[in-house]
Amino acid sequence: MTPPRNDALNRVVEHLERATRVVALTGAGVSTEAGIPDFRSSEGGLWNDLHLMVSLSSWGFRLAPGRFYASILRLLPPLLTAQPTRTHYLLAEFERRGKLTAVITQNIDGLHQRAGSRNVIELHGTYRRAHCVDCQHAYTFEEVQNKIQRQELPPRCHRCRGLIKPDVVLFGDLLPSEALARATEAVQQCDLLLILGSSLVVYPAADLPRQAREAGARLIIVNLEPTPYDHRAEIVIHAPLGEFSQFVGDRMGMNLQPLGVPPQ
Repeated sequence: MTPPRNDALNRVVEHLERATRVVALTGAGVSTEAGIPDFRSSEGGLWNDLHLMVSLSSWGFRLAPGRFYASILRLLPPLLTAQPTRTHYLLAEFERRGKLTAVITQNIDGLHQRAGSRNVIELHGTYRRAHCVDCQHAYTFEEVQNKIQRQELPPRCHRCRGLIKPDVVLFGDLLPSEALARATEAVQQCDLLLILGSSLVVYPAADLPRQAREAGARLIIVNLEPTPYDHRAEIVIHAPLGEFSQFVGDRMGMNLQPLGVPPQ
């Protein structure tokens, strides 16, 4: 690392050591380091495929549920094989130490929970759960997967034969009101908001840094590309998240890998 970046990283550690109520806001950059494709990046983003975007929208689900699930099957392999990264373990360790009060994530992969984080607010839902759109009966991912393996496309509710929809926020869906309320409360009560791998352009999640700042919290942003909030942040680092997490973990005496698992 260059000396200026080292200086910035050292300042991040100092802020984290002093903070008592840290909240993390994580975006797609955390998931891409786990091998999950980004939806919105200009190069290689899945939303560059207009047909895929339409298929995975709320109206695509209603009008052509079979095509919706066929599109999902294209995206599942990386989600099923992805493992938590250093960044996931860093946040879990912060929570275990009583430093971090919540992880607010825009990701749907459940990797924060697998790394050990307990208070995770999933703004865009999760692919690990689903529900019937008619009777609201809940399904696990494994139950839906079993239906798909039996060639039931689209999968239907065994109670009322209604369509089963994954608990993810699609284009045209509103964010879950409870999750958004919890996220708002968390950022308004924190003294440091650590933003990792988010471009901060997707609302209403992108408004959370403003709320945190106006409530008196410091902002630290770690993202490969500039964000609209860089000028309001205490520290901005444009670097890979794995590099950032390893540096912070080493400085704060953290083991960022489960036993027996090689570094990623």
